[in-house]
Amino acid sequence: DLVRSRGLGDVYKRQIQGVIYLLPFFLCGVAVSRFNIEILKFRIYLGLLLVSIFVFLLNNAIFPNKYTGIALIIGLLSSFLIVRSGFRNNLLAYIGAFSYSIYLFHVFFTASLRIFLMGLGVERVEFLFMLGLVVGIFGPILIEKLFQNIPYLKTALLGKK
Repeated sequence: DLVRSRGLGDVYKRQIQGVIYLLPFFLCGVAVSRFNIEILKFRIYLGLLLVSIFVFLLNNAIFPNKYTGIALIIGLLSSFLIVRSGFRNNLLAYIGAFSYSIYLFHVFFTASLRIFLMGLGVERVEFLFMLGLVVGIFGPILIEKLFQNIPYLKTALLGKK
């Protein structure tokens, strides 16, 4: 009864749906990185990506629910095509090296910033979003940089030996 009265059943249901929806992306990513799947040439990648974008836009116009089967297939195909296109970006590679720290600590920086700025009367969503994005990425990177050479804190905060 406690679960029903607080609506926790709905929360758990949405979380499980999210896990089920994201699982194929995870498995596809593991397969692409571990088995070095390269079956198409770049022109075919580009063509499939453009067709995927078109079908995705058409799908969203007809079926706005993101959990449709076609959205899943298009998402998987698009992700595969982007990974295999050979696109490289040094800034994204640098940020990606800190993805675990960003995952762990972004909420502390984004929430604190939002609360602080809203307390000052800043309510423009665009400004809060852009500044939150920057602080949510680079704040955790700073945390990792500060504690990467302190053995006990590195283990406690970052889970690294």
